[in-house]
Amino acid sequence: MGPTIIMIKEMLKDLLRFLFIAVFVVLGVGIYYHANIWPDHQSIWSDDWNNWRIWPIIYFPYWQLYAELNLDTLDANCTKNRTIWENDPSKNGCLQEDWTVQAIAGIYVLFSSLLLVNLVIAMFRVRENSEKLWHFQRYTVICDYNRRIPSPFNLIPRLVQLIFLLKRDCSCDIKIGHTEIDLMNTKEKRKKSALQKNFQKIISFRSYNTK
Repeated sequence: MGPTIIMIKEMLKDLLRFLFIAVFVVLGVGIYYHANIWPDHQSIWSDDWNNWRIWPIIYFPYWQLYAELNLDTLDANCTKNRTIWENDPSKNGCLQEDWTVQAIAGIYVLFSSLLLVNLVIAMFRVRENSEKLWHFQRYTVICDYNRRIPSPFNLIPRLVQLIFLLKRDCSCDIKIGHTEIDLMNTKEKRKKSALQKNFQKIISFRSYNTK
């Protein structure tokens, strides 16, 4: 399950990058459609959220991602009476002919289906790299456990530390000095351990990026 989990994690990262690009593309194309097909609809936000103009802006380019072009259904639910569609947000004014909309639709479908979708499929091919990352993470876990005392023997050093702490509490004169020294030693050990782990990660990721 190790490589599979890493694969899913890396694929989700790539998918989020793809969705970030796709949102801007869908909104840009949808606004272009709306501005040229329904140029008289000025209000985007109405009282009822179901009738907001943002929904038809997103609707057509979103479903075109799945090859649902809607070329023969764009003229449905419309009226030529300006008073009706101005007072009823659920009604659309009839479409106005604009050849650039069809041209942009063709370019958008070509871009979304051939480039973006194939791009995200190509980014999902991370099986070989995921196995390398999993081996590296397994190595770091083994190294971490190699430095640790296994249970229940790890209780013995804790008891020894507790005894030393109690002794230091009894000798008030040297308590502060010993505590400061121990704190400094502990911090230095933690820094060394963190630097060693970061160094291992840097070496691993450099070899991972070069292969």
